[in-house]
Amino acid sequence: MSKTSTLHIHVSGAAVAPLGDDDDTNFELLVKYLGVTDEEATKQLHQYSDEYVSLSWLRARFSNISDTDSEEYIMYSAKAYLLYLLGCTLFVDKTGTRVQIVYLRLLRNLDSVAGYSWGSGCLAWLYRQLGQASRSKVKQIAGYMTLLEAWVYKHMHGVVVPDHDLDYLEVQHRALRWIPRRDNGTTSVDMQKYRQRLDALNADQVIWEPYKFEREHHPFPDVAFYSGILRCCDVIEPYHPEQFLRQFGRVQMIPPRISAPTRTGSRANSYNSYFGEMWDNRENHMLGEANRSVPVRRPSNTVPGYLEWYLNMGYPFVQNPNYGAAFDPFASMQSRYYQMILDKKM
Repeated sequence: MSKTSTLHIHVSGAAVAPLGDDDDTNFELLVKYLGVTDEEATKQLHQYSDEYVSLSWLRARFSNISDTDSEEYIMYSAKAYLLYLLGCTLFVDKTGTRVQIVYLRLLRNLDSVAGYSWGSGCLAWLYRQLGQASRSKVKQIAGYMTLLEAWVYKHMHGVVVPDHDLDYLEVQHRALRWIPRRDNGTTSVDMQKYRQRLDALNADQVIWEPYKFEREHHPFPDVAFYSGILRCCDVIEPYHPEQFLRQFGRVQMIPPRISAPTRTGSRANSYNSYFGEMWDNRENHMLGEANRSVPVRRPSNTVPGYLEWYLNMGYPFVQNPNYGAAFDPFASMQSRYYQMILDKKM
């Protein structure tokens, strides 16, 4: 949850989900809360299977607002702008050209918008997209890539070298520390190179606590020790800090079996209804002091048996050693380490 410090996204508040008694159809939402005509709403719904509207349409339809417009139209435009912003940042899908209408349900009353936990909703959506992108035949990824990119920059200095903004101030959110990259694309060789660099990292090369000496400006949020489910409308994803205590300056323990939502079966709806409400009752789902471990003394600190557990449960490498980038200086190191781990597992 400390990831949201990267962009100062609001974390406290209600889960990003419409109320259960919400009966408005998507057509009614567009007409009532954006003030568009029946014809405009029908055209957008027909174009995107009744679930989305085009980002370009939102921009063209509401960009010419002025102070002389009616208060009603200004309110319509404000909601359209926020919907557009959500589709361009926090909840980007793989097309990058549309946004789900469901988010308009959360924008109907502008006074309540700040009451939602947009940070936890953003993480839920990003976690779902990362899971889908890890599948072998998937070639694209969605979600808030600015957040993911900045997280890599501040934790893994050996993977990619970003351009620093020399005017950055510590009181600003961390993503402003770097100047956006404008690469022309990534080749398969580049991908192999970055994978090898990830695999070559050791514990001393990872910046586990990037805010350790900046807590005056970036205080540690206690909600980061919430252990349960994050929600973004119908997307619910597990969040368990027991799995990454090292990022909080604690000795990593062997995490317990997690409670995760189920997406199939006759009991899926009842389980997911309970899980979806966990965030709004998060004070009852905080990790206890005994389960927060103890402060680390060096980056590689773990409890006895953790590395063996991890090697048996996880996938310590992302690069196939048979398809390495031979020119990369990390390649030979990664290959030897890979073989050492495989020998140990066998």
